[in-house]
Amino acid sequence: MPPSIPTIPTINFGANQSLSCVPKSSTRNWAQEHHSDTLWLAIHLPLLPLEVFALDPITTPTVVYDTSQRSHSIVAVDDHAQRNGIITGMPLSVAHARVTGLRAFIRNCQAEQQALVQLATQATHWSPNVSVHSSGLLLEIAGSLRLYGGLNSLLAAIKSWINRQYSCVHLAITPTPSSATLCARHSSSVLIVNQTRLVASISQIPVDLLELNQHQQILLQQIGVQQIGALLRLPRSGLARRLGPAILNMLDRLTGVEPDPQITFIPPHRFEKTLECLPARTQVEQLMPWAKILVQALVSQLLHTCKYVNQIDWLLHHADQPSTPITLRLTDERYGEKSLLGLTRLAFDAINLTDAVEKITLSAMPLRHIGEQNTCLFSATDMDTWPMLLDRLRHRLGDQQVLGLRTHAEYRPEHAWSFCEPGETDQKNQCAPRPLWLFLKPRILDVIDGNPYFHGPLEVAKEYERIVSGWWDTFPVRRDYYHARNNHHIDLWIFRELNTGHWFAHGIF
Repeated sequence: MPPSIPTIPTINFGANQSLSCVPKSSTRNWAQEHHSDTLWLAIHLPLLPLEVFALDPITTPTVVYDTSQRSHSIVAVDDHAQRNGIITGMPLSVAHARVTGLRAFIRNCQAEQQALVQLATQATHWSPNVSVHSSGLLLEIAGSLRLYGGLNSLLAAIKSWINRQYSCVHLAITPTPSSATLCARHSSSVLIVNQTRLVASISQIPVDLLELNQHQQILLQQIGVQQIGALLRLPRSGLARRLGPAILNMLDRLTGVEPDPQITFIPPHRFEKTLECLPARTQVEQLMPWAKILVQALVSQLLHTCKYVNQIDWLLHHADQPSTPITLRLTDERYGEKSLLGLTRLAFDAINLTDAVEKITLSAMPLRHIGEQNTCLFSATDMDTWPMLLDRLRHRLGDQQVLGLRTHAEYRPEHAWSFCEPGETDQKNQCAPRPLWLFLKPRILDVIDGNPYFHGPLEVAKEYERIVSGWWDTFPVRRDYYHARNNHHIDLWIFRELNTGHWFAHGIF
């Protein structure tokens, strides 16, 4: 079973209350005694390098290693590898020697960044101030407490949201962004809401978690400083002289003495995410689990940003052949996950996979913001099914086989229409009523006693529409059009040729 987040006890947000799983110490003279006006929530994902691969749940020990170092150090391990004694930081060669059949993957930093961008976009639902870090997010949540009913309600909602997507999550809430990130990396559950308790609460965190260079780490080891509390008790002048003045700035930002501005995340205009299919897949049915993950990510981003798309693009990557592009054009922006997956399956079925798929990419350009859709008091009308039917036909038969019709500025009925995108109209072109069924060629009518016949005698209206056009090309017409009805109650559109006096039926209303 994946590890779960330890429960943070319920508290009332007050100036004199704090809860932390980090022990306290007597070091309290570094920061001033006051309650913080800001609260930062850090989300740390220790297994992000492993979870971005979306692996099938199996019992084989699995690790992810980093190739930037000569020893190929391990950066993430699953539960099975951990039970076999493999830990992060261990060289890959040692892990292979310890566990036979170990499954190892090269770290995919691009996929991790895509996952964090997607998560940050969703996190803007909880706070407008979101920052992206190497292994997680930072959210300034003090301004969101009242909107979401207090700290307990907001924290419960965020935990429910993040736990649906990642199995291992560390959460920490502190008054400063640097301390929140530090506490989340150190422990799975930290809550500090009081500025005066901050230094005491972080005093026993190892200095190894600070962002120090190699010289600073060696010097601190030589003088026996292992915890942040001991580092804060050292004379500031001596620290600046031996370790450089930058470490004082880092500690001041950590404890809230100096401001620590963060770069605010701006959601991207384009959605794009790639998943690696491990192992490579050769059938459409095998691609659907990865497609479902990508569609869920897209729908989640659209939901949190209040946008929609009218086209999504799939790209199937092969090893030895060019990638296969698949485009889905959408008629209705209200499609959910189930509808998009159904259309994706139809589009995938229409292609012929000649090579295995190693990666699959979904991209889309979200369009304008949309408001909430009004829902019907009673059941939805049948018209709601037309956009889905149209898209299903287009992706089953092809775009060129499903077309719409529209009129354009031309008096001659044979030339007064053209193909168009389904649903497209020309509002500027206003003309007299035209029949929905126009014959391919006008049908000559029999005339008995001066009255035209079409499966019986016709009752011809007195009003007519005269069309005289086309004298400048090879298809001139001179006609008088009438509405007529026979004894079978068929409404026809007929005309009398002015040059010859013959009667013709041109369409049925």
